[in-house]
Parts: sequence; structure tokens; C-alpha cells
Amino acid sequence: MARFNSKQYSQALFESLQSSPKDQGKILENFASLLVGNHDRTLTPNIIRHLKRFLKEKANTNIVSLTTAKKADPELLAQIQKSFDNNVQIQERVNPEAIGGVKIVINDEEVIDGTFKSRIEKLFKN
Repeated sequence: MARFNSKQYSQALFESLQSSPKDQGKILENFASLLVGNHDRTLTPNIIRHLKRFLKEKANTNIVSLTTAKKADPELLAQIQKSFDNNVQIQERVNPEAIGGVKIVINDEEVIDGTFKSRIEKLFKN
């Protein structure tokens, strides 16, 4: 039996849901059975991540996850909005363990981790 990766599963599911929106319940039921039958249930979190990416691409919207030690400065949020021509959804996360700096993840891909926590961790790894 051919083995599929999470991106292939999510692409197939996405296309099936797009082509038959009225049959979503049955499609999801069959898809879950397929995952169980192929012993691929552990791929579910990655399949969901890829599905979210496909939906964002279809909607032509970027998701920016911004992690800071304290609530982000409104000017920073405005700069991010402007850099994406206001076609962005910002998910703000406050994590005091970051100590300072900022971590930016765009569409589930880490772009910048400039938090003090990550810098300290890198120092101790070397």
C-alpha cells in the first residue's frame, strides 16, 4: 500500500471538500476511516496545519503570530499590517518567558526568533 505524507493527505482532503461542499460530513468520515486504515492517525496535527495553510492561501490572507514578553506596541502591529497591505491576521501572544525581544512566525513558518530567551539558549548550546 502506498504511503502518503501529511501534505498529500491534506491536499486531497482540501480538494475533496472544495469540490463537494454539501458532502463535507461524509468526506470527513471517509477521510478519518482512511487515516485509521492506513495507521496514519499520528499525522493528524500536521494534516490540520497544512489544511490551514491551504485555506489561508485560498483566502489570500497571511497569518502572523507575534510572541513578545509584554503586550506588543500598537506601532509594531501597525507596521506589520502595513507591510502586508492590511491583508494579515495578527495573532498576538504574550509569553513572559521570552524575557524581551520578539518572535515572528508567518503562515506557520518561523521567520525571526529575536527573543532574549532564544539568544540565551543559543549561548549555552555552544
